[in-house]
Amino acid sequence: MFPIFARTTYGFVYTFTVIWAVGMILAAVYARWQIKSWRIDPFLWMGVCGLIGGRIGFVWLNQAYFAEHPSETWRFALGGYAYWGVVMGMVIGAAVFKTLASKRIQWPILTLLIPFMHAVGWLACLFDGCGYGMETTLAWYTFDLPDNFGVYAVRIPTQLWGVILFGLLTAAVVAWQRRFRRPVSLAWIIFFTAFIQTGITFFRSDPWPQWYNLRLDLWLGFLVIIAAGLAGIFGRIGIKNRVK
Repeated sequence: MFPIFARTTYGFVYTFTVIWAVGMILAAVYARWQIKSWRIDPFLWMGVCGLIGGRIGFVWLNQAYFAEHPSETWRFALGGYAYWGVVMGMVIGAAVFKTLASKRIQWPILTLLIPFMHAVGWLACLFDGCGYGMETTLAWYTFDLPDNFGVYAVRIPTQLWGVILFGLLTAAVVAWQRRFRRPVSLAWIIFFTAFIQTGITFFRSDPWPQWYNLRLDLWLGFLVIIAAGLAGIFGRIGIKNRVK
């Protein structure tokens, strides 16, 4: 656990923020290299929508706290974003941009950046202690890891799983696009991303609102998996029908 990257006269520089910033810079450089232009408006727009959606989701899930501290609702610098709020915010942002701006979004780049930024996020959590796994007995697949309060225990390494699995998904997308010279369906990228994220969530131990004895983000994950899977299946059927 290494939550503080540096101390300055203006305050702390957090490792989570540094890792996210580096990941976003790498993503922007890659997009610039592929599009041959720095005009990557849809990605910037989707990023803003993702932050807003994530914050709305976090405030909604923690209504009791924000009812007592309403001035902190839109203080983004304090942190606090709901994962599925970010995802839905970005999806809605992409739909709005494509509809209103009538521009073609570079889906091949987007399908690569989605799993890449997930891997970056889990790497940031590995240093920060967020998204920590449940306590268990000592085994070859467990590690002595802290929660976000710095309390160490033998835990399932959910953050490490996130880095590895989303890293493999990123590599698989790259291999697919190089091998077949066409992008992976965005619906299937969202499906596999949600599948991995939801699977990891089963082993998380950080506190989260529950519904019918299951974490609320698990329910949301199930809905996204079903919706993305149906979109992927019917999308392929539609393509085949048009070809005929």
